[in-house]
Amino acid sequence: MHDWQDGSIGWRRPLAAIVVIAVGCIVGIALLGSQVSSVLSTVGSSVGPPGVGTVDEGGDPGSVSADQGPDAGDPGANAAGAGAGGGGGGDQASARMLDGARPDLLIIKTGEITIQAESIGPAVEQVTAQIVGLGGYASGSTRSGRGDEASASVTFRVPANQWESALAAARGAGEDVLDEQTETLDVTGDVVDLKARIRNLQTTEAAIDAIMSRAGTIDDVLEVESRLSEVRGQIEQLSAKAADLEARAAYSTLTVRVTPRPAPVIAQQAATFDPGREAEGATAQLVGILQHVATVGIWAAIVWLPILVALAILAGIGFVIARWARRSFGGDRAGPAAMPEGGA
Repeated sequence: MHDWQDGSIGWRRPLAAIVVIAVGCIVGIALLGSQVSSVLSTVGSSVGPPGVGTVDEGGDPGSVSADQGPDAGDPGANAAGAGAGGGGGGDQASARMLDGARPDLLIIKTGEITIQAESIGPAVEQVTAQIVGLGGYASGSTRSGRGDEASASVTFRVPANQWESALAAARGAGEDVLDEQTETLDVTGDVVDLKARIRNLQTTEAAIDAIMSRAGTIDDVLEVESRLSEVRGQIEQLSAKAADLEARAAYSTLTVRVTPRPAPVIAQQAATFDPGREAEGATAQLVGILQHVATVGIWAAIVWLPILVALAILAGIGFVIARWARRSFGGDRAGPAAMPEGGA
């Protein structure tokens, strides 16, 4: 009996030691797993875009961390998200990456639309009122021409989320849409790059400030101040560029051109015929012809008539001289030739 008790005590001690070691391993693995889980969640939240939940172990982008979604505190919802993340997770992530309505994307939208309207003024007033109602404003306008050649152009700045509504308002302000062009430019990467460069320059600025406190000579102070001014100038330049891109992405640019609708052909012909104007034109033409005739008469009487009279006088004098010479010299040659015949 004593030997049996000693034997039972002998095998219970190793078993208790094994149980204690196993419990310690389980507790350590649980603590390590929670730490790894928290680190992975932190990394995922820092890498992912703002406003988008982190992907859990199941691969479903629809399940978010506890501080990013209203259903994070529901274990059932998290379990359902983890279970459904097999095959459809990749497709959903790809679709979200290509979604142009994502709030983290910065897209600059510009467009031009030309419409025809019965009257230019009411059409411009209508489209302006509708776009102002959408939260936009007119940044510039021009108007030129008369009649069928008249046209007006208004440039609007429209909130990016009201872009389609602004286009619909511009189309509806006219009777016909003659031309429409739209363009988009994704500047998300540019803004991210600019902000990263700004952070690096701010770090450099802090380091230069620390060096400034340890500068001992005037030359060192001047050199550090020069470098600090250069870095701050770069920060201001990059910050202004990033702010400009963000502003252009927040408010899209839409230019609306309005032209009048052409009048019917019969109406155009009736409008172009004016008896009074035709009579005035014919009278002006007659007066012009008479003016030309009078001009020719004046030039002939003042310039050409004296010249013709002088030429006529010279011609008459020449004719008289020629006739006298013919008579004089012609008689002398005929006289001696007739005398021998009379003598014979």
